Amino acid sequence: MGEFIEIKVNVDLQTKKSLNNIVHEKYNNKHEDFYRDLIEKYLQSQIPYTELNFAMGISYLTKRKLENLVRNNKKVNVILIGTMVFSREISFELAKKTLNSLKVYGILICNSKMKKELISKHILI
Repeated sequence: MGEFIEIKVNVDLQTKKSLNNIVHEKYNNKHEDFYRDLIEKYLQSQIPYTELNFAMGISYLTKRKLENLVRNNKKVNVILIGTMVFSREISFELAKKTLNSLKVYGILICNSKMKKELISKHILI
């Protein structure tokens, strides 16, 4: 069993009543379960969500697609059989924020500086 710590939170009376109602209705008066779930959900929201994308054919990666991933706090692992084309407007910093890993079985079309950076940071495998 893991180590336990005690956490104290000071809240006003109205907030305490609201929390107690939630715990009573949804957690059968088990306060530990409620606070454990609350902390887990908060921690999960702070960690970027990673998904796996597999594709065959030609894939064109745009700045807009990567910016959407950043907005949604997502990182992707991409496996592609075919051709991957990076838009010229994509910076390495943006690619690093959104690509967890990239495996291309085929042709990767991007500028040589981007390719070197992706390899050096172990993103391009």
